[in-house]
Amino acid sequence: MKRAAAVLAAAALLLTGCSGVRLKYRDLAKLQIVRTLAVDREGGGVTVTAEAGEDGGAKIYTVSAASFGEAVHLMRTAPECGDTFFAHTEHLLIGEAAAKEGIEGIIDFVVRSTEMRMDADVFIVRGDGEKVLKSAGEGGVSDFLSFMKDYAAREGSSYMTDCADAAAEIEEGGAFLLSALELRRSGDITGSEALAFDGGLAVISGGKLQYFLTEEEARGAVLIENKFRGGVVTVPGPGGEAALRLTAAKVRLNPVYESEKLVSLELLGEMEAGVIQAEGADPKDAGTREALERAAAEREAEAILLAVKRAQTTGLDFLGLGAELYRQSPVRFTGAAGNWEELFPELPITVTAACRVARTYELGEELK
Repeated sequence: MKRAAAVLAAAALLLTGCSGVRLKYRDLAKLQIVRTLAVDREGGGVTVTAEAGEDGGAKIYTVSAASFGEAVHLMRTAPECGDTFFAHTEHLLIGEAAAKEGIEGIIDFVVRSTEMRMDADVFIVRGDGEKVLKSAGEGGVSDFLSFMKDYAAREGSSYMTDCADAAAEIEEGGAFLLSALELRRSGDITGSEALAFDGGLAVISGGKLQYFLTEEEARGAVLIENKFRGGVVTVPGPGGEAALRLTAAKVRLNPVYESEKLVSLELLGEMEAGVIQAEGADPKDAGTREALERAAAEREAEAILLAVKRAQTTGLDFLGLGAELYRQSPVRFTGAAGNWEELFPELPITVTAACRVARTYELGEELK
């Protein structure tokens, strides 16, 4: 009983601050909550730009140092930056020059940090990350980037990867993909640059940026990795232009082994779609449906093939084909593939695709 009383008394002392332990108090009203960080290479050092605040009151802070970790520390302690708080950082933008130099140190700092979130999304910027943050003015870019996370997935040309997953990919040592951002002209009479738009995907290998995929290559890569969530495609129809909303897609790998050797690989794509525009044709007609299904399948097969060709041409299996084949049959693949890095660029790979129009969105159409 005496021991229990002593424990309770000690706990009470801790709660009332009488234990002698001094806790640092941070005034919540003065915290500069950093939602987005951008990292750029400049000369031999690193420039870190932070966007803090929200609801139309975004502030931009910039600090330069020898490393990302040092720059963040300086930003945290510099009087001109206020009381910066990184526990709610949602987006990490890595500029093109910094990414070519290497992202491993940047990601490593985030993963080791006790202040930063490992689930912050990583973007590779075509150009400078600082420019992206300064493109939005007082409204800030953070809300827009949060919207981009859903937009890119819906359009089927990108997907998000957070710092924790990026660290795991770097640790595995192979090539992988990260979401890309770019600034595009807004098209208004001022000719000013708009906010950050979806820039597709960036190929990372050896912890460094190798190149960016085109929009169609990125679309094919998303399909192959089975991370496709939706999108709209425009195809030629029997009566003119038609538009289909792809609602589901899956790509399967069919390896061909002969005499215990991997001799070829077939990628089989299966898609499902709904007709949202059919100019000069009746989508309820069987012939029209077949024509639209064929056109959509051909378009997506072309995107898949473009991604495969880019990977083979550069010798970087950023699509994870080798890893997927190993998961299917570890023993057989290991014995049959030999040195995958040498076999992959020369391996005959074919693509076939099929699309099924499941809905026409006609009034009175029976839901299936």
